[in-house]
Amino acid sequence: MTSPNNEPRDILKAGGVSELAVASTGVVYSQAFELPVRRSMGIEILFSSDAAVDVKVEFEQGNQLPTTEGSSDAAWAVGDEISSGITDENPHFLAVAPVVSLFGRIKLTGQGSNAASTKVTKLKMVESQNA
Repeated sequence: MTSPNNEPRDILKAGGVSELAVASTGVVYSQAFELPVRRSMGIEILFSSDAAVDVKVEFEQGNQLPTTEGSSDAAWAVGDEISSGITDENPHFLAVAPVVSLFGRIKLTGQGSNAASTKVTKLKMVESQNA
């Protein structure tokens, strides 16, 4: 999954889905992807809900693919908390500063008053070549 000419990488599409449900206080993981080398990166994320949104966004990393995509994995760890809680349905552009590892994925955790209907409708990663 590369980002030629700085085209955003659609993480949802790469996982074969158009959205990810983050119902109530559930935990959801994006499809794992290979981390770029010598590049800076950030994500664009957008939530949709019939009621309140309250989702923590974290960046998990690992050096092997998850045993089961979409599930927690003991070989993976949170490398970076990207946002302690997004509480609206506006686009967010967030910095990601991973440590060196082979793979990454986005971990989403519903919290507080997060509605059962909450879902991610856009999740893209943009890379920028470092000098």
